[in-house]
Amino acid sequence: MSEHFKDRSAASITSAEAQRWITDMISPSRGAGTVYNTWLNASHTVFGWAAKHKHVPRNSFGDVNITVPKRTKLRETQAFYPEEQRLILTAAL
Repeated sequence: MSEHFKDRSAASITSAEAQRWITDMISPSRGAGTVYNTWLNASHTVFGWAAKHKHVPRNSFGDVNITVPKRTKLRETQAFYPEEQRLILTAAL
């Protein structure tokens, strides 16, 4: 964030700029779930605290959101297949 908003104060960041920054964080090596859970959550928390304590006029990340696609299900249930059960139980011996 400090590289993207270089030489600017936190109060000067607009919601549109915050949205663009968060959206640009998504890449093939960094998925939307990671950006949402890590970067957006941290930014929202820090800017929310700063706004509450009057360090910035508003939480620039308050309205920022990204869509996290649902994961594809690779199996019907979370239960182990019989082959997996045997492997686990024989390894435990």
